[in-house]
Amino acid sequence: MNKYNVTITETLRMDLEVSAESKQEAIDKVEEDWENGVYILGAEQFDGVSIEAEDITPKKIIDFYQMHDLFTAVNENGLKPINGYIVFSADSFNRSYCLTSRTYCVSSRNKAFMSGQAGYSIFASCLDGTDQNVRIDGYIRGRDPWKIDYCYIAEEDYDRTVNELKSHVPVSESRDSR
Repeated sequence: MNKYNVTITETLRMDLEVSAESKQEAIDKVEEDWENGVYILGAEQFDGVSIEAEDITPKKIIDFYQMHDLFTAVNENGLKPINGYIVFSADSFNRSYCLTSRTYCVSSRNKAFMSGQAGYSIFASCLDGTDQNVRIDGYIRGRDPWKIDYCYIAEEDYDRTVNELKSHVPVSESRDSR
């Protein structure tokens, strides 16, 4: 489970007509009156709200090959699937996209990470919600591929999975020992 720092910002607004010799004098007068409690803004001056979230989950930064190997090991050992994130470089695109638009969540349950599958598909969804369940393996490979800047996995998931892999007896070994 990820952790987020969510900020709510409400904006109150009051427009005033002020007589003054200059713009700065008008600002100074209103500022002084506001500080002295002449102007109290309330619900009737509500002008809008914004809510922003920042993912503060500790992350293990890895490259795509490390993620591929870890996801493959998860599948080969029958462990619980995990999610990782692929962040594509801003210069992969001919227009500007924010970080959440360039970051795709991908599951270890994709064919690309499963041995013996007839295919190499990777389906993922970008964090801003505009691209859902998109097949990105074609964007990673081929002509004019998107460049992977880095990948990451929530540190808690990474540590748990690595520890499970260290202590786990692969399915094929447990069958052979019978």
